[in-house]
Amino acid sequence: MQQGITCSCEGPTKISNAFLSSETVAHGEVVELRITKVSDSMDPNSLNEFLKNEKLMQHESELLNLNFLIQAKFKIIELFKGDIKTDTLILYTTRTGASCGYTNFEIGKQFIIYSSPTSYFFSSFFSTQKNRKLEKSNSNWVTSCSLTSELREDHLNALKAIKIAKEGINILKNNNLLKKGVKIYTSVLTKNYEEKYEVHIFEDDKLIDNNESNRYDLILTLLSINGDFAELNFKSFGDFGFVRIGTITLSKTKGKWVKERINYVTTIE
Repeated sequence: MQQGITCSCEGPTKISNAFLSSETVAHGEVVELRITKVSDSMDPNSLNEFLKNEKLMQHESELLNLNFLIQAKFKIIELFKGDIKTDTLILYTTRTGASCGYTNFEIGKQFIIYSSPTSYFFSSFFSTQKNRKLEKSNSNWVTSCSLTSELREDHLNALKAIKIAKEGINILKNNNLLKKGVKIYTSVLTKNYEEKYEVHIFEDDKLIDNNESNRYDLILTLLSINGDFAELNFKSFGDFGFVRIGTITLSKTKGKWVKERINYVTTIE
Protein backbone atom coordinates (compact mmCIF):
# COMPACT_ATOMS: atom_id res chain seq x y z
CA MET A 1 0.00 0.00 0.00
CA GLN A 2 1.56 3.29 -1.10
CA GLN A 3 -0.14 5.65 1.32
CA GLY A 4 -1.26 5.58 4.89
CA ILE A 5 -3.88 7.16 7.02
CA THR A 6 -2.69 9.26 9.93
CA CYS A 7 -5.01 9.54 12.87
CA SER A 8 -5.56 13.09 14.00
CA CYS A 9 -8.64 13.75 16.05
CA GLU A 10 -9.94 15.59 19.03
CA GLY A 11 -12.82 13.42 20.11
CA PRO A 12 -15.53 14.49 22.55
CA THR A 13 -14.64 14.25 26.21
CA LYS A 14 -18.14 14.62 27.64
CA ILE A 15 -20.67 11.83 27.32
CA SER A 16 -23.44 14.22 26.29
CA ASN A 17 -21.26 15.58 23.44
CA ALA A 18 -20.30 12.06 22.35
CA PHE A 19 -23.98 11.10 22.39
CA LEU A 20 -24.83 14.04 20.14
CA SER A 21 -22.04 13.39 17.64
CA SER A 22 -22.73 9.64 17.19
CA GLU A 23 -25.48 7.98 15.18
CA THR A 24 -25.52 4.79 17.27
CA VAL A 25 -24.82 4.46 21.00
CA ALA A 26 -25.18 1.06 22.65
CA HIS A 27 -24.08 -1.18 25.48
CA GLY A 28 -23.31 -4.76 24.54
CA GLU A 29 -20.90 -7.67 24.39
CA VAL A 30 -18.37 -8.68 21.74
CA VAL A 31 -19.22 -12.27 20.81
CA GLU A 32 -17.03 -12.71 17.75
CA LEU A 33 -13.83 -11.06 16.54
CA ARG A 34 -11.74 -11.51 13.42
CA ILE A 35 -9.37 -9.84 10.98
CA THR A 36 -10.96 -9.18 7.60
CA LYS A 37 -10.29 -7.73 4.16
CA VAL A 38 -11.37 -4.19 3.37
CA SER A 39 -13.58 -5.48 0.55
CA ASP A 40 -15.43 -7.77 2.97
CA SER A 41 -16.76 -4.70 4.81
CA MET A 42 -18.42 -3.44 1.61
CA ASP A 43 -21.77 -4.20 0.07
CA PRO A 44 -20.98 -6.56 -2.86
CA ASN A 45 -23.41 -4.92 -5.30
CA SER A 46 -22.22 -1.42 -4.47
CA LEU A 47 -18.59 -2.51 -4.77
CA ASN A 48 -19.18 -4.14 -8.18
CA GLU A 49 -20.90 -1.01 -9.45
CA PHE A 50 -18.09 1.12 -8.07
CA LEU A 51 -15.40 -0.98 -9.78
CA LYS A 52 -17.34 -1.02 -13.03
CA ASN A 53 -17.53 2.76 -13.25
CA GLU A 54 -14.28 3.90 -11.68
CA LYS A 55 -10.63 3.27 -12.46
CA LEU A 56 -8.79 2.71 -9.20
CA MET A 57 -5.24 3.72 -8.53
CA GLN A 58 -2.82 0.89 -7.72
CA HIS A 59 -2.81 1.50 -3.97
CA GLU A 60 -6.64 1.53 -3.96
CA SER A 61 -6.80 -1.83 -5.74
CA GLU A 62 -4.26 -3.31 -3.33
CA LEU A 63 -6.17 -1.99 -0.37
CA LEU A 64 -9.35 -3.88 -1.26
CA ASN A 65 -7.67 -7.24 -0.61
CA LEU A 66 -5.65 -6.14 2.39
CA ASN A 67 -6.48 -7.66 5.80
CA PHE A 68 -6.56 -4.24 7.37
CA LEU A 69 -9.81 -4.31 9.31
CA ILE A 70 -11.14 -5.74 12.57
CA GLN A 71 -14.68 -7.09 12.42
CA ALA A 72 -16.52 -7.45 15.72
CA LYS A 73 -19.93 -9.06 16.17
CA PHE A 74 -21.60 -7.00 18.88
CA LYS A 75 -24.60 -8.33 20.82
CA ILE A 76 -26.67 -5.35 21.95
CA ILE A 77 -27.78 -5.38 25.58
CA GLU A 78 -29.27 -1.88 25.57
CA LEU A 79 -29.61 0.61 22.73
CA PHE A 80 -29.42 4.26 23.74
CA LYS A 81 -29.46 5.87 20.30
CA GLY A 82 -29.82 4.65 16.72
CA ASP A 83 -32.12 2.88 14.31
CA ILE A 84 -30.98 -0.72 14.85
CA LYS A 85 -33.64 -3.37 14.18
CA THR A 86 -31.71 -6.46 15.32
CA ASP A 87 -30.04 -7.46 18.59
CA THR A 88 -26.63 -7.81 16.94
CA LEU A 89 -24.53 -5.34 15.03
CA ILE A 90 -21.38 -5.87 12.95
CA LEU A 91 -18.71 -3.33 13.83
CA TYR A 92 -15.68 -2.47 11.70
CA THR A 93 -12.54 -0.57 12.62
CA THR A 94 -9.01 -0.40 11.29
CA ARG A 95 -6.35 -2.58 12.90
CA THR A 96 -4.01 0.15 14.11
CA GLY A 97 -4.35 3.10 16.43
CA ALA A 98 -2.29 5.11 13.95
CA SER A 99 -5.22 4.78 11.51
CA CYS A 100 -7.82 5.70 14.18
CA GLY A 101 -8.72 2.07 14.79
CA TYR A 102 -10.26 0.99 18.06
CA THR A 103 -8.04 -1.95 19.03
CA ASN A 104 -9.30 -2.88 22.52
CA PHE A 105 -12.18 -5.22 21.63
CA GLU A 106 -12.06 -8.65 23.30
CA ILE A 107 -14.48 -11.56 22.97
CA GLY A 108 -16.68 -11.97 26.03
CA LYS A 109 -16.18 -8.43 27.31
CA GLN A 110 -18.83 -5.73 27.44
CA PHE A 111 -18.37 -2.32 25.84
CA ILE A 112 -20.15 0.96 25.29
CA ILE A 113 -19.86 1.88 21.63
CA TYR A 114 -20.32 5.17 19.79
CA SER A 115 -20.51 4.40 16.10
CA SER A 116 -21.66 5.41 12.63
CA PRO A 117 -22.92 3.49 9.57
CA THR A 118 -20.56 5.64 7.48
CA SER A 119 -16.94 4.52 7.24
CA TYR A 120 -14.35 7.04 8.35
CA PHE A 121 -11.83 4.94 6.43
CA PHE A 122 -13.22 4.64 2.89
CA SER A 123 -13.19 8.36 2.15
CA SER A 124 -9.51 8.56 3.12
CA PHE A 125 -8.48 6.10 0.42
CA PHE A 126 -11.10 5.91 -2.29
CA SER A 127 -10.92 9.38 -3.79
CA THR A 128 -13.54 8.52 -6.42
CA GLN A 129 -16.07 7.22 -3.90
CA LYS A 130 -17.86 10.58 -3.81
CA ASN A 131 -21.39 10.06 -2.46
CA ARG A 132 -21.57 6.32 -3.10
CA LYS A 133 -22.45 4.17 -0.10
CA LEU A 134 -20.07 1.22 -0.09
CA GLU A 135 -20.73 0.09 3.48
CA LYS A 136 -22.65 -3.10 4.24
CA SER A 137 -26.10 -2.72 5.76
CA ASN A 138 -26.44 -3.49 9.50
CA SER A 139 -22.81 -2.56 10.03
CA ASN A 140 -21.26 0.37 11.84
CA TRP A 141 -17.81 1.84 12.18
CA VAL A 142 -15.97 2.60 15.41
CA THR A 143 -12.91 4.79 15.86
CA SER A 144 -10.47 5.55 18.65
CA CYS A 145 -11.60 9.18 18.43
CA SER A 146 -14.92 8.41 20.11
CA LEU A 147 -15.73 7.53 23.71
CA THR A 148 -16.08 3.84 22.81
CA SER A 149 -14.69 1.95 25.78
CA GLU A 150 -14.90 -1.12 27.96
CA LEU A 151 -17.95 -1.04 30.24
CA ARG A 152 -17.86 1.19 33.30
CA GLU A 153 -20.88 1.51 35.54
CA ASP A 154 -20.62 5.28 35.87
CA HIS A 155 -20.45 5.61 32.07
CA LEU A 156 -23.45 3.31 31.67
CA ASN A 157 -25.42 5.22 34.31
CA ALA A 158 -24.76 8.51 32.50
CA LEU A 159 -26.28 7.08 29.30
CA LYS A 160 -29.19 5.65 31.25
CA ALA A 161 -29.74 9.11 32.71
CA ILE A 162 -30.08 10.61 29.23
CA LYS A 163 -32.47 7.85 28.16
CA ILE A 164 -34.53 8.11 31.35
CA ALA A 165 -34.72 11.90 31.02
CA LYS A 166 -36.07 11.60 27.46
CA GLU A 167 -38.70 9.14 28.66
CA GLY A 168 -39.56 11.41 31.58
CA ILE A 169 -40.22 14.30 29.18
CA ASN A 170 -42.49 12.09 27.07
CA ILE A 171 -44.40 10.90 30.16
CA LEU A 172 -45.06 14.49 31.19
CA LYS A 173 -46.21 15.32 27.66
CA ASN A 174 -48.59 12.36 27.60
CA ASN A 175 -50.03 13.41 30.96
CA ASN A 176 -50.62 16.99 29.75
CA LEU A 177 -48.25 18.38 32.35
CA LEU A 178 -46.26 20.57 29.94
CA LYS A 179 -47.12 23.65 27.92
CA LYS A 180 -48.89 22.92 24.66
CA GLY A 181 -48.01 24.30 21.26
CA VAL A 182 -44.47 25.38 22.13
CA LYS A 183 -41.09 23.74 22.23
CA ILE A 184 -40.23 22.47 25.68
CA TYR A 185 -36.78 23.39 26.90
CA THR A 186 -35.59 21.13 29.67
CA SER A 187 -32.69 21.29 32.07
CA VAL A 188 -31.86 17.77 33.24
CA LEU A 189 -29.61 17.42 36.27
CA THR A 190 -27.60 14.21 36.63
CA LYS A 191 -24.62 13.28 38.76
CA ASN A 192 -21.31 12.86 36.93
CA TYR A 193 -18.31 10.68 37.77
CA GLU A 194 -17.30 12.99 40.61
CA GLU A 195 -20.83 12.86 42.10
CA LYS A 196 -21.37 16.49 41.08
CA TYR A 197 -24.50 17.56 39.23
CA GLU A 198 -24.09 18.09 35.49
CA VAL A 199 -26.65 19.89 33.32
CA HIS A 200 -27.93 18.39 30.05
CA ILE A 201 -30.14 20.56 27.86
CA PHE A 202 -33.04 19.12 25.85
CA GLU A 203 -35.22 20.74 23.21
CA ASP A 204 -38.42 18.72 23.43
CA ASP A 205 -36.99 15.20 23.95
CA LYS A 206 -33.77 15.70 21.96
CA LEU A 207 -30.44 16.47 23.56
CA ILE A 208 -28.94 19.70 22.20
CA ASP A 209 -25.66 21.63 22.53
CA ASN A 210 -27.19 24.67 24.17
CA ASN A 211 -30.43 26.48 24.80
CA GLU A 212 -29.96 29.87 23.15
CA SER A 213 -33.21 31.21 24.54
CA ASN A 214 -32.04 30.29 28.04
CA ARG A 215 -35.62 29.31 28.79
CA TYR A 216 -36.57 26.30 30.88
CA ASP A 217 -40.16 25.11 30.87
CA LEU A 218 -39.16 21.99 32.76
CA ILE A 219 -36.46 21.05 35.24
CA LEU A 220 -35.84 17.33 35.74
CA THR A 221 -33.54 15.89 38.37
CA LEU A 222 -32.55 12.26 38.23
CA LEU A 223 -32.58 11.21 41.87
CA SER A 224 -31.51 7.59 41.54
CA ILE A 225 -31.13 4.51 39.36
CA ASN A 226 -31.45 1.30 41.36
CA GLY A 227 -31.36 -1.76 39.12
CA ASP A 228 -34.52 -1.71 37.01
CA PHE A 229 -36.05 1.27 38.79
CA ALA A 230 -35.38 4.99 38.50
CA GLU A 231 -36.80 8.08 40.12
CA LEU A 232 -37.05 11.63 38.76
CA ASN A 233 -38.11 14.88 40.37
CA PHE A 234 -39.73 17.44 38.09
CA LYS A 235 -40.84 21.04 38.13
CA SER A 236 -42.83 22.20 35.10
CA PHE A 237 -43.81 25.81 34.43
CA GLY A 238 -47.20 26.46 32.85
CA ASP A 239 -49.15 29.54 31.82
CA PHE A 240 -50.51 32.13 34.26
CA GLY A 241 -47.90 31.24 36.88
CA PHE A 242 -49.02 27.65 37.39
CA VAL A 243 -46.23 25.28 38.44
CA ARG A 244 -46.41 21.52 38.86
CA ILE A 245 -43.97 19.79 41.18
CA GLY A 246 -43.75 16.04 41.47
CA THR A 247 -41.98 12.72 41.14
CA ILE A 248 -41.92 10.07 38.39
CA THR A 249 -40.97 6.45 39.09
CA LEU A 250 -39.93 4.34 36.09
CA SER A 251 -39.27 0.63 35.67
CA LYS A 252 -37.21 -1.07 32.98
CA THR A 253 -38.99 -3.64 30.82
CA LYS A 254 -37.32 -5.30 27.82
CA GLY A 255 -34.72 -2.55 27.57
CA LYS A 256 -37.26 0.28 27.79
CA TRP A 257 -37.99 2.62 30.68
CA VAL A 258 -41.71 2.99 31.31
CA LYS A 259 -43.84 4.85 33.84
CA GLU A 260 -44.50 3.02 37.07
CA ARG A 261 -46.25 5.93 38.76
CA ILE A 262 -46.40 9.72 38.86
CA ASN A 263 -47.29 12.03 41.74
CA TYR A 264 -47.51 15.82 41.64
CA VAL A 265 -49.09 18.94 43.09
CA THR A 266 -50.05 22.18 41.33
CA THR A 267 -49.10 25.54 42.83
CA ILE A 268 -48.90 29.16 41.71
CA GLU A 269 -45.64 31.08 41.70
